[in-house]
Amino acid sequence: MEAKQDRPKYADIPAKTIAEKLADDVLSWLRGESTREQVVADLEKAIAYGHDGYDIAKYLDQFCSWGVDSQLVEILDNAFSVRSQLHDNAVQEWVLACSIKPALPVGAKVKVKNRAAKSNVVDGEVVSINEKRGTYTVFIEALGHVRKGMGTTGIILTFEEVEMQTAESAEVSVS
Repeated sequence: MEAKQDRPKYADIPAKTIAEKLADDVLSWLRGESTREQVVADLEKAIAYGHDGYDIAKYLDQFCSWGVDSQLVEILDNAFSVRSQLHDNAVQEWVLACSIKPALPVGAKVKVKNRAAKSNVVDGEVVSINEKRGTYTVFIEALGHVRKGMGTTGIILTFEEVEMQTAESAEVSVS
């Protein structure tokens, strides 16, 4: 059986793609004092260096001799949301291309690795499914999730991170 392609990772989104999405707003801020190609090249390097507008602007100031200001930092703060949207689109395309389907229904008792204590496994319950993104929302009482009222109702996990709970796993899990 052929192995399916791995889920796209957030870090897989090329800095150049993000730079191209930001270039028009940055060019407006520059008032035409540079070319699109140069702006994209500088942004690509800066985005590879930093993840928020401040770090990206700091790189541009120090290594590309840009005179930055708070307006540019605000424009560059969009790099995070641009990367997130591109990643979300890539995941949705991957789900479709690889015919990724949920293996578990809502209500399934599951086990998941506790990210806070990487060696422990905790019991949970699938409370919703997002087929477009290939994720479950899992209610885990041990993590303080609540079924109603104020508080966190579950954690979003990829299909790959969640396993059906078996009788044997229920005996050794931490609840």
